[in-house]
Amino acid sequence: MDLLLNHPLTFTHLPYNPLLLQREKTQSGDMEDPIETRNTNLSTSMRSYENLPNHQLDDEVVIVMVPFLAQGHLNQLLQLSCLISSTYDLPVYYVGSATHNRQALLRANALNPLDIAKIHFHDIPLPEFASPPPDINALNKFPLHHQPLWDASLHLREPIASFLRDISSKSRRVIVVHDSLMSYIVQDVSSLPNAESYIFNCISVITLYCSLCLFRGKSIQLGEELLKKLPPFEGAQPDEVNNFMDFQSPYMDIKSGDIHNTSKVIEGTIYVWNG
Repeated sequence: MDLLLNHPLTFTHLPYNPLLLQREKTQSGDMEDPIETRNTNLSTSMRSYENLPNHQLDDEVVIVMVPFLAQGHLNQLLQLSCLISSTYDLPVYYVGSATHNRQALLRANALNPLDIAKIHFHDIPLPEFASPPPDINALNKFPLHHQPLWDASLHLREPIASFLRDISSKSRRVIVVHDSLMSYIVQDVSSLPNAESYIFNCISVITLYCSLCLFRGKSIQLGEELLKKLPPFEGAQPDEVNNFMDFQSPYMDIKSGDIHNTSKVIEGTIYVWNG
């Protein structure tokens, strides 16, 4: 895992309007949280957790990982967690649902068990959600049957904010590293004076660059032969997933920077574009 850090990228802000969520304006003109008004039916236990023991929180610097709830995303942040914990001897908290934390552990590969043992896994319950089987006849093989889970994950904002407030009160500095698709969930980090957040981009830098160029209507600055080899982006993901990604965009501005999971062997010399 080669890590590349750069200054914040600017993402285009686009609306997200699934049936579960509606963006509304309050009388004051401020954007109303689309999830908050639908939290009333959640159980108290879903929005609470036991405070971490004080002896685990008296640290100078604490790292909090917030992965997106999909295997390819879970595994990458677990690898980064082990890298940071073993290299810098810093406490790392891996925050997610109990099911997905367990999944990350069971499917971990090529990681030292001693490094994994250093990670503090913090479970946060999810509300109930539909779990349909995959559509084996679908032309697009994207796992869209997980969309109800991803919509349900938006309800994690409140318990994660509570967790961050608690841990920040007992640490000098809190570094939150989160998947770009969890930007809405961690937005409250901006209210903590001793905390900062970094977006971890799971996709390759070249894919991110090409995607941003297309979304902004700019030409992709690559050699002609390489451009011919690029697969088409159109139809690569269902509209529901694109809408979910667009919904995260306004909340990406709170970040202090980006972390790219890249490979010098595969991608060579990379010039990060901030256009």
